[in-house]
Amino acid sequence: EKHGCFGTENHGSRPGRQCIDALLEKLLIYEFARLSRTSLITVDNDAKSCYDRIIRTLAMVACMSIGLPIAAAMMHNRTHQKMKHYIKSRHGLFRPYMGTEGDELEGTGQGSGASPAIWLILSVSLLAAFQHFSPGMTLVSPFDPLLVLSVLAIFYVDDGMPGVNDATDDSPRPLEELLQEAEEKAQSWERLLFASGGALEFSKCFAYVLY
Repeated sequence: EKHGCFGTENHGSRPGRQCIDALLEKLLIYEFARLSRTSLITVDNDAKSCYDRIIRTLAMVACMSIGLPIAAAMMHNRTHQKMKHYIKSRHGLFRPYMGTEGDELEGTGQGSGASPAIWLILSVSLLAAFQHFSPGMTLVSPFDPLLVLSVLAIFYVDDGMPGVNDATDDSPRPLEELLQEAEEKAQSWERLLFASGGALEFSKCFAYVLY
């Protein structure tokens, strides 16, 4: 946070930021589209089993890219690799299981204290790649046309909202063109998530079209 490594898109798992901050930002973007009578398409998505699908080696590379020492990254992954897991039920404890060489258990664990920070850093890396596929949403001040704000996406942990709009275009864009661009951007994010070990929970994904 001190060195500005996390960007502005993801509000989750960070000091001084709350879910209500992401919600307010989303609300203001919708209000801007409504008041300016411009088109906006947003695609809300949710990552499936977020922490459990993280590829640890890839995640540690992302962490090292912003300064984590390699010794700490190796310690984290080796600890996970040697950790024994137990399943407890009303019938008692089941035989423990653990990863083996050649059959590693991926994921950083839902109960791990490191998982929120690791996902935040990994999502920052994914969003840095995503900006090459999407210009995001642009908002222009009604009082100063030179004051333009670009919003790539709005995330809270693994719940995200990329989108497209035409607020800075000279004329309204055809709906078909906006829909095609929104579809391409949504698929680009899904492919990035898939390449990093993740997946979308489609039952929690939806889109809004304001035209």
